[in-house]
This record gives sequence, C-alpha cells and structure tokens, in this order.
Amino acid sequence: MGMGVLYVDRGNSPHRWHTHDDSDKSGSYEIHYPAGFEEAYFVVQGEGVLQWKAEGKVYEEKVGTWDTVYFPPGVVESQLLNTSDTPMIVVYAFAPPIKPTK
Repeated sequence: MGMGVLYVDRGNSPHRWHTHDDSDKSGSYEIHYPAGFEEAYFVVQGEGVLQWKAEGKVYEEKVGTWDTVYFPPGVVESQLLNTSDTPMIVVYAFAPPIKPTK
C-alpha cells in the first residue's frame, strides 16, 4: 500500500485523464499498474469536480472538503480537477503498489 499528499492549484488535476489499466504514459514517465490496482482520494481542502468518461460521454460530480472518492480496480477513464480559488489538498492511498519506469 502507498499513500501521499497532493497540492493541486486551481484549474489543475493531480493526474490527467487516465485509467488504471496496464500502463499509463506521459512525456518523461511511464507507470505500470498491476492487476487489482485500486485507489482512494480524501479531499482535505478545496473544491473540485470528479470527471469520468463512459459510453462516449463525460460525466462530473462535485467534490469538496471531507469528501472521499474510491476508484475500484478496472475503473473507467477519470480525473479530479480543482475548481476552487485555493489549492486543493488531497490525501491519496493505493494498493497494490505501482512500478514507475523510465
């Protein structure tokens, strides 16, 4: 299991559109997600929207301070976006661990 804290400025996302499939590539890094990868976000400060794509449409749900979001294994493409005027602070936890590569 891994945990961390994210500080997200207005209009930004801690992790752009992504799925927890086999791998996720972006510029200078690549992440390999193991089978059964799951993740949770706990919003400590700020407001935003959780966005996800399903059947060709983008859906949104508002999130704010004290909200928790769970991403089960096999989750659809998603991202969390800060829409507040202050930095969004998010505690995240995931299991099993991911394997970063270069």
